[in-house]
Amino acid sequence: MKSEVNPQTVDISFARLEERIRQVTDLCRDLRVERILMQKEIAGLLLQIETLTDEKRKLERRIDYLVADRLELRQRVEEILDAVATLEIEAESVNK
Repeated sequence: MKSEVNPQTVDISFARLEERIRQVTDLCRDLRVERILMQKEIAGLLLQIETLTDEKRKLERRIDYLVADRLELRQRVEEILDAVATLEIEAESVNK
C-alpha cells in the first residue's frame, strides 16, 4: 500500500511553516531593533556615568578645599580667642 499525500494537507503544512518562518523573522527583526536601542541607551548611560564621575571628583576636591579652609579658619579663631583671653587677663591685672 502506498501512502498518498493529500495536496490540501501539504498546503496547510506549508502555510504553517511559512507562518512560523514569518514569526521567527519578525521576532529576529524586533530583537535586532531592541538590541540597537539598548546599545544606544547603554552608550548614553555610560556617558552619563562619566559626566557624573567627573562632577563627583570636582565636588570631592571642593569639599577637601572647604574642609581645609574651615580648619584654617578654626585655627585663626582659636588664636584670636586666645589673644582676647590674654588681653582680658592683662586688663584685669592692670585694673588691680
